[in-house]
Amino acid sequence: MDLVLGDYVEGAPPHILQPENSSFVIMTEEEYENLDNAKLLKIFATQNIVTTGHSVGKAAWNEDTLSRLAHLDAVIDLQG
Repeated sequence: MDLVLGDYVEGAPPHILQPENSSFVIMTEEEYENLDNAKLLKIFATQNIVTTGHSVGKAAWNEDTLSRLAHLDAVIDLQG
């Protein structure tokens, strides 16, 4: 966590106060949809795009939805 906090600018993550220096570009889904492919590729060459303003449907937490992530017998390493 210290490494993450070390990149903060004036107590905030860089994508908030210095978006031009961030590894993230944050935009609405509408803004994303209106970008042409050349602009998207230019952004993706150096940054990750995070879209906001769209809903995500609810999914039940059961064997079916869990098996979409990995086979139910798979060994998964969790790091936190």
